[in-house]
Amino acid sequence: AEGSEEKFTLESLVINTGRSMLTSTANFQQPDIFEQSLELSPLSWRDLVLYADGFPLREDLKVSLNANGTFDELNVGLQLTATGADNLEISAGLSMSDQFSLTKLKIEANNLNLPTLTGMEDWPAFKTIHFDGEGDVPFDDPGKAIFSGELMAEAIRLEPYDLDRVSSTFTILEGNAELDLHLWHQQEEVFAEASISNFFGDQPIWNANVRTENFNLATWLKDEALDSNLNLKFNIDGTGIDTDEFSANILAEIAGTRFGSQPFSEIRFQGNLDPVNISGLLTGRLEQSEIYTEFNAVNWMNEPNYNFEMVLTAFNVAELEGFEYFPTYLNGSLKGEGRSFDLESMYMIAEMSFDSSIVNNEMIDTFRADLKIENSYIFLDEGLLQSPIADASFSLQQHLTDILNAENRMQFVAEIKDLYPLRPLFDVGELEAQGQVNGRLARNSEGVLQFDGGFSLDNIRVDTLFSSQRLNGSVLALIKEEPEFVASIELTEPAVFNTAVQDVQFNAEAVFRDHETTGNLNFTLTNGDESSIFHSGNFIMDSTRVVLNTTDLTFSSQVKTLALIEPFTLSYSEEIFRMDTLSISSGDDDTYLKLWIPHLDSLRQEVGIDARNLNLGELQEAIFDEIMIDGMLSGYIEIENSPDNLKASATGQLNFFRFEQGIMDSLRFDAEIADEWFKAELNAWQDGNSLIEGQIQVPFLPGDPLTFVDQFFEREVAGQVLLHRSALEYWFGFLPDGAPEQTAGNLSLEVNLSGVAGSPELKGTLSITEGQFSGISIDRIGMEIDYSHDAGTVDFTGNVVKDQKSILGFDVSLPFLVDLRQAEILLPSDDDSIYVNFRTDDFDLALLNSYVDPEILRSIAGRLEGNVTLSGTMANLETSGQMQLSRGTMRVIPAAITLAETSADILFEPDKITLRQFTTRSGPGRLSGTGSVDVTNLEPGNIHFEMSANQFRAMNTQEYNFLINMQSQLDGTISEPRLKGNLTFLTGLVNLQNFGDRAVETVVLEEEQETEPFEFFEALAMEMNIDFGRQFLVRSRQYLDMEFFLTGNVDLLKQKDEDLQMFGTLEGIRGFARPLGRNFDLDEAVIAFYGPLDDPQVNIRTRYEPPQAAGVRIYYIIDGTMQDPGFRFESEPELELQDIVSYTIFGKPFYELESWEQVVAGSGGTPTAADVALDVLLDRVEMLASQRLGIDVVQIDNTRSGSSNTTSIKTGWYLNQRTFFAILNEVGGARPKTLFMLEYLLMENLELIITQGDDSREGVDLRWRLDY
Repeated sequence: AEGSEEKFTLESLVINTGRSMLTSTANFQQPDIFEQSLELSPLSWRDLVLYADGFPLREDLKVSLNANGTFDELNVGLQLTATGADNLEISAGLSMSDQFSLTKLKIEANNLNLPTLTGMEDWPAFKTIHFDGEGDVPFDDPGKAIFSGELMAEAIRLEPYDLDRVSSTFTILEGNAELDLHLWHQQEEVFAEASISNFFGDQPIWNANVRTENFNLATWLKDEALDSNLNLKFNIDGTGIDTDEFSANILAEIAGTRFGSQPFSEIRFQGNLDPVNISGLLTGRLEQSEIYTEFNAVNWMNEPNYNFEMVLTAFNVAELEGFEYFPTYLNGSLKGEGRSFDLESMYMIAEMSFDSSIVNNEMIDTFRADLKIENSYIFLDEGLLQSPIADASFSLQQHLTDILNAENRMQFVAEIKDLYPLRPLFDVGELEAQGQVNGRLARNSEGVLQFDGGFSLDNIRVDTLFSSQRLNGSVLALIKEEPEFVASIELTEPAVFNTAVQDVQFNAEAVFRDHETTGNLNFTLTNGDESSIFHSGNFIMDSTRVVLNTTDLTFSSQVKTLALIEPFTLSYSEEIFRMDTLSISSGDDDTYLKLWIPHLDSLRQEVGIDARNLNLGELQEAIFDEIMIDGMLSGYIEIENSPDNLKASATGQLNFFRFEQGIMDSLRFDAEIADEWFKAELNAWQDGNSLIEGQIQVPFLPGDPLTFVDQFFEREVAGQVLLHRSALEYWFGFLPDGAPEQTAGNLSLEVNLSGVAGSPELKGTLSITEGQFSGISIDRIGMEIDYSHDAGTVDFTGNVVKDQKSILGFDVSLPFLVDLRQAEILLPSDDDSIYVNFRTDDFDLALLNSYVDPEILRSIAGRLEGNVTLSGTMANLETSGQMQLSRGTMRVIPAAITLAETSADILFEPDKITLRQFTTRSGPGRLSGTGSVDVTNLEPGNIHFEMSANQFRAMNTQEYNFLINMQSQLDGTISEPRLKGNLTFLTGLVNLQNFGDRAVETVVLEEEQETEPFEFFEALAMEMNIDFGRQFLVRSRQYLDMEFFLTGNVDLLKQKDEDLQMFGTLEGIRGFARPLGRNFDLDEAVIAFYGPLDDPQVNIRTRYEPPQAAGVRIYYIIDGTMQDPGFRFESEPELELQDIVSYTIFGKPFYELESWEQVVAGSGGTPTAADVALDVLLDRVEMLASQRLGIDVVQIDNTRSGSSNTTSIKTGWYLNQRTFFAILNEVGGARPKTLFMLEYLLMENLELIITQGDDSREGVDLRWRLDY
């Protein structure tokens, strides 16, 4: 170093610590010119730690520091490289003339990995950083700072999160500042901006907002559970930054389409915040449902006091993901107040209340509870639920952090009434149970928390999965460090998957420890006093194994008892199931069952069973409610299977075998797989005669046949099945539905297997002789099968012989190959040839009567004659031949018509099937038609049919009766058929069902299945013109007595894959309606179809003119739609409803009626017949009057005899269960009469009647029937 008065120079300075080296030069020249450089290469991080303990650095640095310029303009630079920092450059401009200030600052960095450089794993890493700013920042007066700049960074990583890019600009102007910030990640962007003014003043003013669109939290936070699509807006503004003096306004809005898979519309928060108070309103909206939450807090930074209220209004749970089929509208609130947010010092009281809520169409009358938090406990008091689903009361006292706290309490009682509305929650179609559930948690006598619960339920049903007539049970649990559990359950008449099971009693005890659970398990299945199965044992479970040790297993019946010889163990560990030998036996060893499973997993199976005189029926009866297979089994079966070896042997006999209604004396079987052979025999006897003989011997090896040597496939195969001549109806006994009616015969069967494994041959013969089908005698039915491996075909031939004449025959030849060498079955391909011939000669269709659904067709008759052949390759099949039907007859049950004199002639050609002639008769007329279908390889193409009907009876049921003329044409293709034509109803009758009943609901039976759509009809396009003649009658007798004759013209239209629609208008020409027992003649009637076939617009106007009141006309009007009709009265002149009813029933105005007549017609301010007249028309006067007027019985009867026209009205009251008092008034005649009757029930069907009046009916009677 050297120096003078004007200049000082440091030529070189070197410091070496052994790990770090510093070199420096400097030059200073008056008055203020300065130049300096310093280099640390390297700078050991260990040296820095010696002087700055905890300094975040874990890599050696190479640092270069330089400065040059004057005090007015001094430039300072820093360059740094290290592992974790490829290049870091910092340059700054300083001024020290008037005051020390920063004039510019620039930072550049590449591949800056702060976790590597500093060892701080929670610090970020950057690919690039760029910061550039300039201005004037006085260090001793920052309030006058003026500075602006920008920041850019790319590939930011902060485990486990990352950003693609960050961009920001800022401006600082004498205490005011503005900032904007952009964040990018995977094409998503977040924008933020903030500003502050008067930062160094007493009350700075500031605001900030953040916004983004289509924001996915899962993308930014690396959590697929947060998958979402959100639009965010967040704004906060306020004054002051001191925690003792500030205020802020907050508005946050989250909109978008979904969070996860949950759709929603908006979440919004708006609130205010200052050092003392905080308040806000939080709202959430899904689609239509909304939740409002309002809260206020005082002194929230220290010991807060607060209040809150959450309100749900018609909140539809079906808008929540997973509850789409659970429409539930909740109306309720949670309202409360409290102090402190710390659990130990918190005090809060709240009230939860839901009322007028609807759970899947069921009203919840009340659901409420009082809530309190105090001394670290939460209390639920006076909890109450009242609803058609269940009624319940409940209370709770629970420590917030200590689940084992001795002061914890709980109690609930619930009455289950109707669980059907809850079925969507369990994804079942049916859910039923009635009964009571209760529970109580408290300290027992030993000071341990104990839960006691019980349930008693009736008529339990969970779809077809489970049902039980009754379910009773109890639960006891000790809540402690090692919880203990005891349960007892009784099931009465249970069923699983609709299979009835015997009554079950189940008892279990368990102790839950940290690493394992141990306990005892007992159950009993009992069939009353007839039979039972009892099990007792203990178990142990942990994360690696499940072990059940059975100490007692007893099967008891009225005949004998089988008891467990010694305990056995079942275990499941490492995906292997094992069971020791289960051995139960009678005391004399005459009957026993042994079962063992040494090893069972996906690769290796070892199983064995040994039984003697085991009664399968009694065993099933002890478990199930019915016996499926009955018999006495004796036998031995053992199987050992692994990837490289298979050994199996089975021998046994089933005596007194029974299945369905079929019985068999004995069935013996023997089978063995050993020494590369499979051998088996089967024999069956009945009544001392052999029924079945069967044996087979074939080579067998486990593994892939492709790896077998050729000698394996040259081994001979042999087998035979003989079914000796036996009654056909005997074998039908083994079928669920038994033998069809009028079916009999003698059945025999022989099948033979021969050849070698590589080329087997199979031949068989089936024969039915002396047969009877649908009551018609048949000489013989025979069928032969012949499989030729060399030819690669299977041939079927058969015929039906009646009166020594073949009436039906067929020959079939199909390509078919069982290739054991390739381990495959070859089915017909496009190039393979097929031949099928079907022929009939005077075949009697009456043979089919016993085998068709009698609810659809009956009394089938006719003769079928013809010969049809199908031949060619699979890719080009062709038909040829002809089939004729003559003298055909059948009864069509759904339409209640008989099709007689039916004949048809069908021609089969290679490219077409032609209906040359078809005709049938129903009623006085006939239906006839012709047509054709183009065919290519059995695929139908273009179709063309023409049908005509003349006076044809189409339907003849109680509901419908139609006689029609028709001309129609069907064209197009099978996939796009088109029907056009004209239909005329010559006569018609439609009896309306439930017309006017507003309580009708569709009932679907359990066994009833939804009708599958008919594809041809779905594809059909239709354009039919329908003409209604003047004899088309529409009638209703059930709720409103009426009938009208209609005429008109409508169009029946249908487009492909759309619903059938009707357009047009029908008009009434004559008819009547009979409300209140009076005939109202038709004025006009219009039925207008606008699309829906079953719900046309209705406008019917009928008129009644009381004979006693000239000039008065009363109109009864029906309008609306057929499914939802409306009923009302009008009159000329205009009258009150009570006068209309009065004129209709009594023929005079209301004010002229006597008191009893006014009760019927209506008076006063109470509900009367006049008030409910329109409903009376639909649901009968007797029912509604008794409900609404407080009269037990009201009967109105209109009787006509000759010129007499009398209306009698009977009103009555029950004085007690046996005594009935009635007033009978007769009006409408020349002389009104009144009778009083007192009826007393002497016996169940014998009553004493005392009548007082002014005609011959007064006196005393005995009547042997009930009148009320």
